Amino acid sequence: MIFTSIDRSARITKAITICALFLSLEAWLTPNNCMAWQSGSRSPTPAASPSVAPQQPSFGTPSAQPAPIQNFSNPIQFPQNNFGTPPAGVNPNGFSQGIPTQGIPTQGIPTQGVPLNQGTALNQGVSLNQGIQLDQGFNQGIPMDQGMPFNQGIVSQGSGSTQGSGSTQTMPTQSTQQSSASQSGGSSSPGIPDSSVVDPIFEINNPSSMIGVDHSIWNAFLAKHVAPDSQGINRVCYKRVTCEDMQLLQSYLNQLQATDVRQLNRNEQLAYWFNLYNARTIAVVLENYPIRSIRQVKQKFTDFVGPFDDEGAVTVLGKSLSLNDIESGIIRPIWNEPRIHYALNCASYGCPNLATTAWQSHDLDARLNDAAYQYINSGRAVKTGLTGLRVSKIYKWYAADFGGEEGVLKHLKQYGNSDTIRKLGCRESINGYFYDWSLNDAKIQRRRVFERFIR
Repeated sequence: MIFTSIDRSARITKAITICALFLSLEAWLTPNNCMAWQSGSRSPTPAASPSVAPQQPSFGTPSAQPAPIQNFSNPIQFPQNNFGTPPAGVNPNGFSQGIPTQGIPTQGIPTQGVPLNQGTALNQGVSLNQGIQLDQGFNQGIPMDQGMPFNQGIVSQGSGSTQGSGSTQTMPTQSTQQSSASQSGGSSSPGIPDSSVVDPIFEINNPSSMIGVDHSIWNAFLAKHVAPDSQGINRVCYKRVTCEDMQLLQSYLNQLQATDVRQLNRNEQLAYWFNLYNARTIAVVLENYPIRSIRQVKQKFTDFVGPFDDEGAVTVLGKSLSLNDIESGIIRPIWNEPRIHYALNCASYGCPNLATTAWQSHDLDARLNDAAYQYINSGRAVKTGLTGLRVSKIYKWYAADFGGEEGVLKHLKQYGNSDTIRKLGCRESINGYFYDWSLNDAKIQRRRVFERFIR
């Protein structure tokens, strides 16, 4: 008995010593917070932020390839886990309607793509909530069955634009969107904004435009601060973002907001909205960091949905937009494309991966197929067990965009690998849903490894 007590005390002493060393090292590595805050605003005021002139004010010629940004260096590295190539069951064309993939010049546009082998480990739906199950809400124990309007955007409007001689054209709004959704058996969950155009000005596009938006700053930020962990989940090292990085990120957001998006073709517009949404979401996290979930960012105490409805997130063409405006007021009603769910990232573990390179117009279809394949086979989209078939709440919140429950099951089988298809089997219904709102932070992953070590 005495030796058992001594041995237990020794283990406890060892654990406390290791914790103290880890916390000391973490505090020593933490950069100083040098963000200046404006009174009454959550937005930081970077010191001496460089002014950014609008790209191509005349919109007459494609933008030239900018010089590479030299400020970003030493990207973090995590072990990677590869899927290999998708099975023969995956339709290489997917839902390509409304997103033309040919005839768009790529001069002056970076051509980096995401290789298909950056997948995620199967059946690894690990919760980062330190004991809170994935079915539970992360922020203050709020049940996740509430319909939360978050930034998991889905395109749900057909292209429908008439190919003209190059004049600026307006996309007609699809008036039958809600009726067709009800016929398919699906509808948005309570709290999710309806898919309707927030302003007709955003339907204008130039089909013959050769203008490309410069995303080099965003590419450099992603290369430095985003990398997959051992399970293939892309993590953001928020703690390593410096004040200089923040200033560059803000200059990129300023550049996008100064762009006349009406002068772009449809593919270039979609890539523009993807990158604007994701970059602004990362900026929101950085403005409020450290946090454990983006749902902790709120304008008032009773706001449990996070920052996605906050007005004034960005201003485009003189219109103040929230993140939900971009998702459900522009992308969903104009493109009518369910795969956009896999491009918009809400800075959460349960969300599809934040892409490690900026979205570009010339390879949208292939990358959307790849993103769908990665997420559906990652363990964060489909689970089976004693409770039956459970899928990500993305397919509950936006069931109408997939064609209802039947359409969701068909979609999962289309992009599922052999293991996922085996899980789905001949099931004709979904028994439950799950989602993990914990932050996609590299720091959280390192802490979990350390906690397992001292146990």
